[in-house]
Amino acid sequence: DVMIARCLTHLGIHYTDTRDANGRERFHPFAPGTHLHWQPPGPNEEADWYEEYNKEWGVLQGKDCCAPDSVSFHYVKKASMVRHMHALINSCDDTAE
Repeated sequence: DVMIARCLTHLGIHYTDTRDANGRERFHPFAPGTHLHWQPPGPNEEADWYEEYNKEWGVLQGKDCCAPDSVSFHYVKKASMVRHMHALINSCDDTAE
């Protein structure tokens, strides 16, 4: 979160790039589906805040938008959260040592 990073910086704690080795984000300001389908504004349209915020490193689109070990998504509704948690919990291999 941008504001948390600003507060930590004020306290002398500096943040680092949290993207994975492929440049995929781990902390997301939108729900997973929004990131998956996000498109930049067209050539005659004004850039939106998300594109402006990420102009230094760019925004990966489609399936490259999000790291498989993503930490958080914002604006996830309860029904979606339940589905995501169910998929996560049931995809864990409990036989691994």
